[in-house]
Amino acid sequence: MNSELLATISSLAWKVIKEGTVLTYNFLSKKLKEKNTKISDDDIKKIVEIINGTPECYKLNELLVQGYLMSNEELKSIIDRYKNIDQNIIVQYSYGSGDNIGHDKIIKGKE
Repeated sequence: MNSELLATISSLAWKVIKEGTVLTYNFLSKKLKEKNTKISDDDIKKIVEIINGTPECYKLNELLVQGYLMSNEELKSIIDRYKNIDQNIIVQYSYGSGDNIGHDKIIKGKE
């Protein structure tokens, strides 16, 4: 499961719940775009429905909200479709040595 995405979603859910408001598509879509997260419109709409449908007994604190969302099979299914979203692959090229501190650069001619 994409834990970074789940953390983002549950944090946003708690933010709107503690303010006593409901989550809107526009708000969630904007916040996910700010985090460079690409999720389909249909999935965003479904996430909004799931969050707004959180039972009152889970709305007491952030941990309960997160626990509820983590146990929601439909939300887990959506998040699993984006499981590679938080994996950043960085390829660096170098034409010499000495600046390869992480030992992960591909040096031209030595690939």
